[in-house]
Amino acid sequence: MSRFLSYSLKIRESPTLAAAELVRRLQRQGKRIIRFDCGDLLFDTPGEIKDAAYEGLRSGYTHYTSCRGIPELREAIADHLARWGVEADPESEIIVTPGAKFAIYAAMRATVDPGDEVILLSPSWPTYSDCADLAGGRAVFVSMNARFHVDEEALKGAIGERTKMLVVNTPNNPT
Repeated sequence: MSRFLSYSLKIRESPTLAAAELVRRLQRQGKRIIRFDCGDLLFDTPGEIKDAAYEGLRSGYTHYTSCRGIPELREAIADHLARWGVEADPESEIIVTPGAKFAIYAAMRATVDPGDEVILLSPSWPTYSDCADLAGGRAVFVSMNARFHVDEEALKGAIGERTKMLVVNTPNNPT
């Protein structure tokens, strides 16, 4: 008998990270690779970001905070969004997560019940189907055409009684 919950046994290796490891292996062999495997930057972290991180540590931002994120950060995010014409209440509409994967998982876990369906436009980031699976849902794929346009009839045909979510993404990294 497994000591782990059955849903945790569904967790598979990230295809994105597996591709990144393959790229690193080929590069060590001297192969020239143009990378499309993951969103890792090809340059060092800019100095002003390093300085801000260091200043945060020196200022005592080293303790637990609200699980929704540091209030000042959520306010800064709301201010940034407002410059783009998007109004968001930092108290009730903004949370800070440790990354995109967790944000996607949390959103699906909060809205998808076992057996519910999540429609994914294909191609898409592999994480979306993994998150749907871990939330107890089932990914339903709707293929886009060669120009990455959605077939409206195919999309309508994919919507069912158990459809809870439609994830719209371009065929690249969600950032």
